[in-house]
Amino acid sequence: MSKTKFKAFITKYALGSGIKEIEAEEAFDVYEGMIRNIKHPWRDCYYSDDWHRTREEAIARAEKMRVERIASLNVQIAKLNRRVAKLEGLKFQ
Repeated sequence: MSKTKFKAFITKYALGSGIKEIEAEEAFDVYEGMIRNIKHPWRDCYYSDDWHRTREEAIARAEKMRVERIASLNVQIAKLNRRVAKLEGLKFQ
């Protein structure tokens, strides 16, 4: 039985290395929503949130990832600022 082959846009590492375009095939027999890279079927497997059928969907996902990462970094910055404020309030002998 031949599997459906199609172009997929990978967003798993979009914030680090950008959106990747690959030739993929379905691997739904292994896991629902999973695809494999045809060139590297045992090395490159992607799950449903990591791949998209259209460039527009991939760009929208990458933008959502970017916004979430900025929010996460802002929380980390706020925590660090609170720690610095606590340290400045301590007196050392």
